[in-house]
Amino acid sequence: MKAVSEFIVRVMDLLEAEGRAARRAIFRLAGALLLLIGVAAMLLTAGAFFLTALYLLLHKHVGAPGAFSILGGLLLLVAFVGLVGASHLRDKKASTP
Repeated sequence: MKAVSEFIVRVMDLLEAEGRAARRAIFRLAGALLLLIGVAAMLLTAGAFFLTALYLLLHKHVGAPGAFSILGGLLLLVAFVGLVGASHLRDKKASTP
């Protein structure tokens, strides 16, 4: 009977220790997620400023329709390259054992 009670106490101690470790991991994950969201917002803002400056520069030389066309093509190219890169990463990850 004493062995069973010691076993139960040890299991409870283990669960308590694992709970503390899980809690620390969750807080670390939440912090990293908040940092990632903040960085993504900054990148979007920087991209918007860059595209606005590029549009204003192109508008002087080719007019509004030309500037929008050039920027649209550039954004489509960047999106395509990003999709191809993501596809290669997914395929590479899926093929590794």
